[in-house]
Amino acid sequence: EDLADYLGITKYEPKVPAHFEGQWTPSPNHWAVPNGSIFQSYTDIENIKHEPNLLQEGEEVVMREKLHGTCFIAYYRPAAREEPAAFMVTSKGIGKRGFTLLEEEANVYWQAARKYDLESGMAFVCSSRGFIELMVFGEIIGVQDLKYGLKDGETALYLFDAKYNTPEANPGWVADDIRLAILAAQLKVPMCPLLYQGPWSKEKGQELSK
Repeated sequence: EDLADYLGITKYEPKVPAHFEGQWTPSPNHWAVPNGSIFQSYTDIENIKHEPNLLQEGEEVVMREKLHGTCFIAYYRPAAREEPAAFMVTSKGIGKRGFTLLEEEANVYWQAARKYDLESGMAFVCSSRGFIELMVFGEIIGVQDLKYGLKDGETALYLFDAKYNTPEANPGWVADDIRLAILAAQLKVPMCPLLYQGPWSKEKGQELSK
């Protein structure tokens, strides 16, 4: 039974720094989701301890590093009929509330989008692969206490997933590591660092998690 309302419990939302938050505007509704935002929230990854039997011993896996930064989401839709092309940028927290970030020079998310010229890159991918929508998910590093060797003020973007849609209304996640690597190469954005590729074992998972 959910007692949150009865006990007056609400989720703690830490204050977002101004250069993260910026100015918002409502994102357009998604054509396939009545009254739903264009931005599809990225599911929080479960701790393997909660799903101990999800991966089977010996199953082929790819393990990449969970970087410590801030989640970045970019969306591109090619021009269609009378609709112009659209390119939008947001964060995980703002996007799931149905908002997109207005472009600002000081905004860390827009800085990443411009640094990697994502609008042009996503337009090329959509044109070459026949996508009518493309959404990429990445992590901006250099903005938290772990700097990964970057100097103060420097940031970098690493891709970890993507979502696409086709004219046949066939949406899907680009979860396959090889397909995602091809997409990352087309966008000229690095992927999160590879830690291991091979047969799964709980011992290997515990080793790499440390």
